[in-house]
Amino acid sequence: MRGARITGRLDLDGTEFDTLLDCDDCVFEDTVSLAEANLRTLRITGSRLPAFKAARLRATGLVSLEGSSIDGRLRLDHARLESEVRLADVTTGHVQAHDIEVRGTLDATGITVDGEFNVRGGQITGNLVLTGGRFSNPDERAAVHADAVKVGGQLRAADVEVYGPLLLRNAQIGSSVGFHRARLSAPGRDALNAGGGAYQWLSYAFVAAGWVLATTIAAGTARVIGGRGA
Repeated sequence: MRGARITGRLDLDGTEFDTLLDCDDCVFEDTVSLAEANLRTLRITGSRLPAFKAARLRATGLVSLEGSSIDGRLRLDHARLESEVRLADVTTGHVQAHDIEVRGTLDATGITVDGEFNVRGGQITGNLVLTGGRFSNPDERAAVHADAVKVGGQLRAADVEVYGPLLLRNAQIGSSVGFHRARLSAPGRDALNAGGGAYQWLSYAFVAAGWVLATTIAAGTARVIGGRGA
């Protein structure tokens, strides 16, 4: 389906179907809901929707919301996804994806989140890619909440802008963590808290306004403004 306007609510909660759901350049006037659905491949790309709710979604193929604009929440919490997840260039209010399982890469390159990006407790066998993303939640608990996340590959976060705490406490990253040219801002709070984690740190010249706490720094530099590195 391409270029369509959907006026009613797309409610597929609990639905099972072995087919492709493919929507490009569409406008949804009401929430898209796929809670506890079981499907093969989902693509809602370049589209506009008020909210996307897919808690406990099961998918055997690609899940892509690439380039879509979501006014409210994007929910993938407790989802079990057996392939790649693409959230590249998505604009949204919140990403609620705690305890997600992805058997592949979660690609959120260039994402813009005006709220919390939450993958706390998630398990991702490939890479977690946040490159070029912008995360703004300065007055709340976290802008990026990735405590206890398990990533089999790399955490790539070059050129990110994070306004609010970035939490990586007790995270397990199978390969390197890169915050090249990142800007982290949480004055008087934890701009970055990666205490207790297991990873290699390969971040060059990131700038942080606030506290920086990390278990290991293997190579690179951090400039801390108005806080303290540890």
